[in-house]
Amino acid sequence: MRRFALLLLCWPFLCGAIQASRTFDGANDEIDFGNVYDVTTGDLSLCVWWKGTEDASADWIVGKRVDNAANTAGYALRQDSTDPNVFIVADGVADDFVTGTDTDGVWVWLCGTWNAAADEQSLYENGVGATESAVIGSLTSAANLQIGEA
Repeated sequence: MRRFALLLLCWPFLCGAIQASRTFDGANDEIDFGNVYDVTTGDLSLCVWWKGTEDASADWIVGKRVDNAANTAGYALRQDSTDPNVFIVADGVADDFVTGTDTDGVWVWLCGTWNAAADEQSLYENGVGATESAVIGSLTSAANLQIGEA
């Protein structure tokens, strides 16, 4: 009974800590998981529930850092500053992306898939998708898996 009472007393503190770790309020807006979920030559599926806002800035949804200017390797679901959802894959030499639609203000199930054998990637928004050719060798990246703003 004492353990149960202790759990009840701690529950409000635990709920507050959990909620704070999921709130993106404009300050410290990322969760960093370290260098995990690395992909070499296999396939990849990356899915998440997402509700964007009309803020005219690029938003980092989830993935490993992909810097277009430096052609770094990785993969990501993101929203561009013009507000369409994007799935991008890159191998450090080339990058390719599939652009979806502007889904601001509503919850949408986003899935980005990369099929290494077929050299193609897809972006699905609530099950409706678009596929592009993606001649990418490997998504291996030393970047950290992140959720939140870039």
